[in-house]
Amino acid sequence: AHWRYKENMKYDPKQEQKEIMEKLHWFSDFVSLSNEDESAMEYMNTLQHEIFGANIYCFTPHGKVIDLPTGATPLDFAYKIHSKVGDQAVGALVNNSLVSLNTELRTGDVVEIKTNPQSKGPNEGWLKLVKTNQAKSHIRKWLLKKNANFLRETNIEKGKESLREVFRENKINEHKMMDYLSDSVLKNF
Repeated sequence: AHWRYKENMKYDPKQEQKEIMEKLHWFSDFVSLSNEDESAMEYMNTLQHEIFGANIYCFTPHGKVIDLPTGATPLDFAYKIHSKVGDQAVGALVNNSLVSLNTELRTGDVVEIKTNPQSKGPNEGWLKLVKTNQAKSHIRKWLLKKNANFLRETNIEKGKESLREVFRENKINEHKMMDYLSDSVLKNF
């Protein structure tokens, strides 16, 4: 109601109540399915499973809640924080215990990602560890960039070798080749 008032929208309390009921229909369905013979603990366990079964909710060490799909790993958590955190991830602490990056997280876990700026970054195996599309997308981008840099260096080396061969065929040594190249080609390109 407050948001609608601030946005100069027409507020209708009956419409608002109807919208709330539609959004919480699952809760009323769940309540109607509950069995009176069921203990309070069983009821709460079932309720928690229904509410939290689709997602898990983990915490940063500073208390920020991170929403992830069931089966998510510390790598998913890292990429949810920031792509740079994910790219530099080298380990994780879950509830103050060191765990591997493929550990499945659970609701309530406090996750701290250990990073290293000198990390080699993600590898193709990481794509099998993550569950979120966001993490998969960042890993793929990083791998494409890494491969592009590798291909560039490889192509430069191939180009240099091609030049050496052409100059050798024309009986020009490498020192003289560099003189020719530095005088005209390298200055222009």
